[in-house]
Amino acid sequence: MAADAADAELPDHVRRNRVHWDGRAEEYAKGPAGERAWSAQAHWGVWSIPESELGLLDDVAGKDVIELGCGTAYVCA
Repeated sequence: MAADAADAELPDHVRRNRVHWDGRAEEYAKGPAGERAWSAQAHWGVWSIPESELGLLDDVAGKDVIELGCGTAYVCA
């Protein structure tokens, strides 16, 4: 990954973390783990409680939505 001026100002641990996750992005999003996540029901938190039990999301069928957060937008899917 080529560092630009903004990257140069980041702490070393942040740059190393970014390089690590950029290197794993293809596998994470498109590999078997990504395919499972995109096809599965949303699960929340470290205990992976299914959305069907918590009911945190409104019905968004047919609506335009945006997911703001980290990751690959599995919840929107």
